[in-house]
Amino acid sequence: MGYTLNKTGTEVDEDLLEGLDNKPKSNYVWDDFSFPVNNLRVNPVTSKPDYNQDEIEFLFDDSTTETVSGSRITSHKFKTGVSGLEWRPHVHWIQESSGDVVWQLQYKIHCIGDDEPSWSSPITTTAKSRPYVSGALHQISSFAPIDVSSIDTTACIVKVRVSRLGGDAADTYVGDARFDSFDFHVPIDQMGSRQEFIK
Repeated sequence: MGYTLNKTGTEVDEDLLEGLDNKPKSNYVWDDFSFPVNNLRVNPVTSKPDYNQDEIEFLFDDSTTETVSGSRITSHKFKTGVSGLEWRPHVHWIQESSGDVVWQLQYKIHCIGDDEPSWSSPITTTAKSRPYVSGALHQISSFAPIDVSSIDTTACIVKVRVSRLGGDAADTYVGDARFDSFDFHVPIDQMGSRQEFIK
């Protein structure tokens, strides 16, 4: 004999999320949707950053454009179908001296049942989360948020291309930029979905 809760599934989800730290969560929390180094690939012919086997990271050159790319499927716990919903893209890298890196991102989000979209227009950033002082700093560079209000399903193929525009005049960081991961910070509102392909 099982237990019956006098609550809807959504209310149970909210209880679970609140119970993690005993603080109220209005309707979602944040999580990482990551593309680590072992999920990313290089073009074997052109635009190829070196790879540091010891530190498990790509080394993006300071004088050319080099690119990595990858693909992942979205999680059932992602929040969907809400006006104003955003994903926030970031590059995680190791900064060892002062200066700015120009990172570039292109992406496509291909949801189940939809016609395949084109790649997005490139977006760039030099923004950094922490000022550089000394040593080998774990740095995060943030791109502008991406509107994902139109996503209403749990099954989307997300493809990304991440580049360093080493020859750009705004790229003033001398030497290789040590790239460790790319991710989106995404809103989540459930532990999963109650139907296979819809929330």
